[in-house]
Amino acid sequence: MTESKITHVVEKCLEINDPSKVIVLSDSNDILNLFKNSPIVTFLTSSKCNSGTDRICSVIDKIIKACASKPEDIGIIYVQADQPFVDPNIIKEIKKSFNIFPRNRSFYTCL
Repeated sequence: MTESKITHVVEKCLEINDPSKVIVLSDSNDILNLFKNSPIVTFLTSSKCNSGTDRICSVIDKIIKACASKPEDIGIIYVQADQPFVDPNIIKEIKKSFNIFPRNRSFYTCL
């Protein structure tokens, strides 16, 4: 994955999220280092993860701890990091659709 592609997707996510609510997961320190001087949360995952869902599952305890919330108060929206044309409004609509639940959730966007 190219540096410009992932940074472009992160920029799209930042259009609708506070930087502290954008989480980058990668098996590459080079990718994570792109965000080391920012408030974006990053986690190194195993190269054995076959999908983004596997990456999230492999560090879910760390994500929960970083969010400083109860697990039931966290919503995660997974965005493919190789989708540079993702429309931030779609992410916003997904977040809104979860507002039908009585509990206030903090939503985090994972790439």
